[in-house]
Amino acid sequence: MKTDNVKLRYALAYIDLGLYPIPIMPGTKRPAMKFANKPQMTPQEATAIWVQHPDWDIALRTVDHVVVDVDMHDPEKANGVKSLTPYWNETYFPKNAWIAHTRSGGVHIHMMKPKGFEGYRQAIGFLPGVDFKSHVNNYTLAPPSAGYTWADWDTYQKALPACAKSTLLELIASEAEKKTERKAAPETPGKSTMDFTVTAKNGHSTNTLLAINSILHGLGDIGGRNDFLTKIVGTFLAIGVSYVDTYTLVTMANRKTEDPLPQSEVDATFESIVKAHMNSTDDAPSLASSDGSTAKSN
Repeated sequence: MKTDNVKLRYALAYIDLGLYPIPIMPGTKRPAMKFANKPQMTPQEATAIWVQHPDWDIALRTVDHVVVDVDMHDPEKANGVKSLTPYWNETYFPKNAWIAHTRSGGVHIHMMKPKGFEGYRQAIGFLPGVDFKSHVNNYTLAPPSAGYTWADWDTYQKALPACAKSTLLELIASEAEKKTERKAAPETPGKSTMDFTVTAKNGHSTNTLLAINSILHGLGDIGGRNDFLTKIVGTFLAIGVSYVDTYTLVTMANRKTEDPLPQSEVDATFESIVKAHMNSTDDAPSLASSDGSTAKSN
């Protein structure tokens, strides 16, 4: 479809490639519509959105692809480019990855998920200033959003990027494990054998305190671990802990468990609770056409 509407033109190109664009409120990273677990939007839906809102930016959900997000928001504290430089070679990255330059001076490296991908769904800060995103409800801003440009869109629009290499996925898993272990380790050596429990002043543990205790003592005995995991995920989300931090905390709790759950089971439970939480708290407007009716494909 030929159009002078730049955002619409890119959205349609992404859809044609099989990617999952979503509209973003301009100047923010906030979705302009509900999107969690929804199918790819149709060209008709995209047209309804960007004709009515040509200033809305675009993000791409990581449904079938992954993104290595190299941040430069605070290079003095965490310089993502410097952190990734030792690995920026063909041992870890395919030659045909897509590169997007971000408005903060960082880069997004897009690669397809390999067949049977079962790696980390998200690894924030697996290297200083470098994140990995692959959950189906994760997303990153993409060109032509304000401040975002592709390194070579003329080439990219002809074919999807190459798959992420196993060496990169292994590096991410290894570094993410190390980070989790560092967070779980006691700050003062020699105090890890202390047995203490956080309780409310009246002696009764609240759900929040139980969740905190799980980080110290684990998920309990076989038979009740999954139920307790479900409870603490819900508790952390209910008190406003982010999805990223909640995932980190419950992973730490599982590692403190004498007989921990398989990581795949932790991930499945976490995804289920997050999905329910998204559906109950997402107050973004529904997708509608310019006349106010729900946009449908022909």
